[in-house]
Amino acid sequence: MNTSKVAIRCGEHAFTRLQKLLPQQDRLLPKIYQTTDDQYIIYWDSIRWFESSDKGETELVKAFNRAFDYLEERPFDQEGNLLHGYCFESIILETDSDDYQYRSNDSKSIIWPEKKIHLPENLKELSPETGEETNTYVVAFLSNTTPCINLAISGTKEKVKAYFLNDLDVDEKDFISVRLATEDDKHPGIPVHHIPEYPYVLHIEYSWGDQEPDQKFSTKEDAWKKAMSMAMTEADTASDEKEDGEADTPSDEKEDGTAEIIMEKAKLEISLVYPKSAEENSFCRYYITKEKGE
Repeated sequence: MNTSKVAIRCGEHAFTRLQKLLPQQDRLLPKIYQTTDDQYIIYWDSIRWFESSDKGETELVKAFNRAFDYLEERPFDQEGNLLHGYCFESIILETDSDDYQYRSNDSKSIIWPEKKIHLPENLKELSPETGEETNTYVVAFLSNTTPCINLAISGTKEKVKAYFLNDLDVDEKDFISVRLATEDDKHPGIPVHHIPEYPYVLHIEYSWGDQEPDQKFSTKEDAWKKAMSMAMTEADTASDEKEDGEADTPSDEKEDGTAEIIMEKAKLEISLVYPKSAEENSFCRYYITKEKGE
């Protein structure tokens, strides 16, 4: 299946709408840029836009095409003028041919195809997860006694240092420095780490196969608090409150109508066992994983 390069230029309100459609999977996340005149660029260097066997990729493309339909038809005043911040243009360029698809709702054009997609200069890269500015840092540390230089992309210096200490097991005593990188620092062959802004992911799965959308958090504590809150709320809803002495069976034996919560904090996991019934026992599992940088 052919892949495509995709670039979308959009105003502030159009960007807010489109950013909400981005998936959780890192593989499908685009690069996000901001122009000097406060336009936004969403850019995929390689994505199967026209045909894909991947369900997530297919749903992403469908969602963006529906958003393009809306932006071409809806955000206009009674005089037919485009509302401020809703401008957009998109180019989908097939990698293996010169064919491309162009859509826009205004007359301004700042991206165009020429075997590759040209983006405006002096772009400021933003995080695809938050829409906020990211920075490239130079990280210097010792591996045994050998000095090492890595690049790291993150929102803050503190997150970079925490990532190298906790995820890459660099000792505090071996840390040399973390500083903002210049263009001269970005050489081929230097390892680059993309540090997720929200590395802790809460997953919710049911015994019958359903899953809730993943939720992302910046800290383990926030993810755990959310898991406990959701589990307690679900247990309260699922529990069948019965008055004392109420007979539910011919033998006057009460059926257990209380949901049970099992917490395993060391594993960052909570199991909610639904009240017993004539059917096989069912449960809901809440668990937290941590995404590592690329």
